[in-house]
Amino acid sequence: MKRLLLISIFLFGHFYLNAQSLGIVESKNYSGIYDLFKQKNITVHYYEDNIGIVTGEYKGNLQYSLLDEYGFENEYSYFIHYTNEGELVELKKSISEIGEILFHNQSISVLKIKKASVKEFVPVKNEALVHFDEKVAYLPENYKSSSFANISYNQDIASMINEIKTDSIEATISYLSAMPTRDCYSGQIIVALNWINSRFTNYGLDVTTQELSDYQIPSFNVIATQQGTTYPEEYVVVGGHADSRSVDNFAPGADDNASGIGGVLEIARILSQYSFDRTIIYCAFSGEEYGLYGSGYFASQFRNEDKNIIGYINLDMIGYKDPDQVLHSSLIYPPSALGLADYYKSICSTYLPNFNVFDGVLSGGSSDHASFNNQGYMGIFPFEDAQKYSPYIHTREDLLGTSVNSFDLAKNLTSAALATVATLADQNATVSTNDHLNQLNPFVLYPNPASDYLTISFKNEEIADIEIFSILGQSLIRKQITGPTSFDISSLSSGTYIIRLTSENHSTSQKILVN
Repeated sequence: MKRLLLISIFLFGHFYLNAQSLGIVESKNYSGIYDLFKQKNITVHYYEDNIGIVTGEYKGNLQYSLLDEYGFENEYSYFIHYTNEGELVELKKSISEIGEILFHNQSISVLKIKKASVKEFVPVKNEALVHFDEKVAYLPENYKSSSFANISYNQDIASMINEIKTDSIEATISYLSAMPTRDCYSGQIIVALNWINSRFTNYGLDVTTQELSDYQIPSFNVIATQQGTTYPEEYVVVGGHADSRSVDNFAPGADDNASGIGGVLEIARILSQYSFDRTIIYCAFSGEEYGLYGSGYFASQFRNEDKNIIGYINLDMIGYKDPDQVLHSSLIYPPSALGLADYYKSICSTYLPNFNVFDGVLSGGSSDHASFNNQGYMGIFPFEDAQKYSPYIHTREDLLGTSVNSFDLAKNLTSAALATVATLADQNATVSTNDHLNQLNPFVLYPNPASDYLTISFKNEEIADIEIFSILGQSLIRKQITGPTSFDISSLSSGTYIIRLTSENHSTSQKILVN
């Protein structure tokens, strides 16, 4: 008996000493979160601009909250749930019998849910869940100096864009949204993924599947590979999620996200006819609606194998345009992917000069690009509109014609993604500054990040209107300037903002970070 007691004490003590407490670190700016990666006594498992999920003993000066003294528990799954204070009561009811809320602030909650009950959990709003686990997160190497120069016009790329057929995109949306649901736990998603597999195969691509049994879901990722001829171990990835979800189990998911899969398939149809220096990978992920399962698995596998992804372009909801707005799109990305974001904007300026791209921020959700950024790759999310996206998603009204109402928008977003992928995949593409591009966007804004003052200069313009918005769309500063101007932003608290600059001939929006 005494021996058994000693063994029990030893095992408990051994577990206690080796357990890594799980916590969350909050920062008013992204630099504080990125600095977590410099600390040797903690491991970062997930991060965004203002939060980091860590295990270990945090010794910094940022706000730290303990989530679980003994770290990750095997019988639970862990999630970020984007939740404001008004939604917290509903969230507590939703999770009361299957898990618990470990933490909440004004914008997010951290949940742990019994693995056997994850399927039962219903988020309190759309696109609200991001799953995280013991996997280690990474920053892109040399993220502070990462940048892509402006690119030069290439007639071959323009010809590829001209091959895009909206009829093909519409046919994909029509087929996928005719299914009652493509929930990642359903049988219909298997049918949908097998159909996508057959389309990739018909294009002559090397197609594989990735089982997602680690997440206890029966569906899988479909991965199609177009081998590079010169640098086959450098990868350019484009993808979107094939699954859908609805509160009443009828989830046609036309815009979310049959539209994105339509774009990915059309890009694959066209680019598969050409050769490129780098390898291109086309992805149809499953499990996005339950926490980015599919993309999380794919990105972590590539990281584990030390594969070099040059960039990831995410197509998710590309077909809805608010009737009161002109044709445009949002671009969503973290500061660590700024280089790829600038590259994408240069692509749009070169090949789609009349298609406005505004920096955007999703205040209450995420998508598959986040999985790549958390594994140290640059991922961007071109999106229909960060503020006025389809109001029909996650309902039975997410239908072709209602929720997908603009094939002009779908074509432009597909064209921009195609041109970005094709140019990145061509090692010989020119990456030099183009004066013509500078003329298309005459505004120069610096410094960014900023502290007390922001300077804006422009050429070939006389007067410009400036408006700065919070990430929730609230107008905070509005003024008109004549010529280069520095103005005081010290009244703004640390965080991310959107600045809109408008002149007689140009309009653009950019993300600014205030320290």
